[in-house]
Amino acid sequence: MKEIRKKSIDEATNELLIRAYKTKTDVIWDRAEAAQPQCGFGRLSICCSDCSEGPCRVNPFAVVPQLTVCGRTQEGLVSHRLLKRVTDGAVALAGLARDFGADVESGVAQAVYMTDDGMLAPADNVARMAEVGEAAAKILLLIRAAKERVYGKTEPGAVAVNMGALRADAANVVLMGHVAPQIVEAFRKAAAKSGVPFNLAAVCGAEAGAGLSVLTNYDSQEMPLLTGAVDLLVVGSQCVMPATVALAKAGNTAVMVSASLDTDRKIGEAIQVATQAFERRSGKSVQIPSAVERLHTGYTAENSKQVLKALKEESARSFVKGVVYLGGCGTVANTQDAQIVQTAERLLSEGYLVVTAGCAGAALAKAGMCRPEYAVREGFKNITEIGVPAVLHIGSCHDVGEFLAIAQNAKEQSIPVFAILQEIGRNKIWSTAIAFAAKGIRTYVDAGEMGSLPEMKLPGELLPLSEFLKFITKSTEVATAR
Repeated sequence: MKEIRKKSIDEATNELLIRAYKTKTDVIWDRAEAAQPQCGFGRLSICCSDCSEGPCRVNPFAVVPQLTVCGRTQEGLVSHRLLKRVTDGAVALAGLARDFGADVESGVAQAVYMTDDGMLAPADNVARMAEVGEAAAKILLLIRAAKERVYGKTEPGAVAVNMGALRADAANVVLMGHVAPQIVEAFRKAAAKSGVPFNLAAVCGAEAGAGLSVLTNYDSQEMPLLTGAVDLLVVGSQCVMPATVALAKAGNTAVMVSASLDTDRKIGEAIQVATQAFERRSGKSVQIPSAVERLHTGYTAENSKQVLKALKEESARSFVKGVVYLGGCGTVANTQDAQIVQTAERLLSEGYLVVTAGCAGAALAKAGMCRPEYAVREGFKNITEIGVPAVLHIGSCHDVGEFLAIAQNAKEQSIPVFAILQEIGRNKIWSTAIAFAAKGIRTYVDAGEMGSLPEMKLPGELLPLSEFLKFITKSTEVATAR
């Protein structure tokens, strides 16, 4: 592995990367380097393997525009690929909604699952994306309601974030990926009755669930296993790399699938497995990085109303310009967490309150930005007075239905709202982007691998991330002029 210190801005991840190197353990950064050079046509979404006539690709620099065997243009390939990603993401969200106990109504399901294997005009793909975006927005709100039925009306609370949240003196159960809230709650209750100290932690999907600590985000999800302190890995249905499960098994860490833990008896058996693993490693050395931060999480449309009120008052004094959702997955092509943290710092310095969730939220939390003290540093005076961070953490990436509700409250108070989805990795984040635009929110996306975005007629705009810099620069110039 080359230049280990440049892989992440997270000191805990870097510390464990050194351990991976010394123990000759391949992790995601090694596999990414081994995969080079990757296909440039694929990264630009201008290749296709939909049928046996292909695979086809078109040259973006050709003097005379190239076509696929069936006659697709470059624009057609890009819009077709984006539609596939958006639809796949909406299906993933619908699956989560059902796992969480929500009833996905037939009309919404039909909009998401319908496919005609279409090959024709890019305009048809764009129209279809708008339908899927509207359905995805409804699904996100269903997930919000389903989780509220399990956890009730939640209030903000502080949890630990980063690898230092693991404990040498407790049985560590790591919930990896999107685990249904009823299973998270069952684990929490069973652990409290176990008679041994238990520590429940989340990665990529159970954030903000019942006060669980958050260890890290997607690209570094293998790292907790390198500490030697994980006693049980419970994997959800999405956002879990096969390599993470393989690494756990290679290290004799028990792995259980969350969907199989559907009764109190099975949850009890899982608690027993973790207890026995903890007892076996008792007294043995573990290598848990000391890095730990405090994450204030659990913000909702209901409990953030006072925040918006304070924001409105601050806005009247010209400092605060609006609310922005900042999300995304990360990519090993960039230094982990660096870009998302830089974007958040820019937004805060320009006077935007940030709402975040999921892997982007974990990045900001690890950087210490999800605590009230950071609001003091950034000058949000009224927010500071009520003990709220300038970065509101609402949970996992599937919890963005909460942001839709917050956005509605903000709009009713004439507070500007927009969204940035950076370093998009998973298809459900593309679906989320279209859902935001479908609900009238101007949304900026990192469209690098798409090459370009098709023009869409949506209530809100869907724009490439490059347009964000133009927007915020213009916004600053207007404020300065005043």
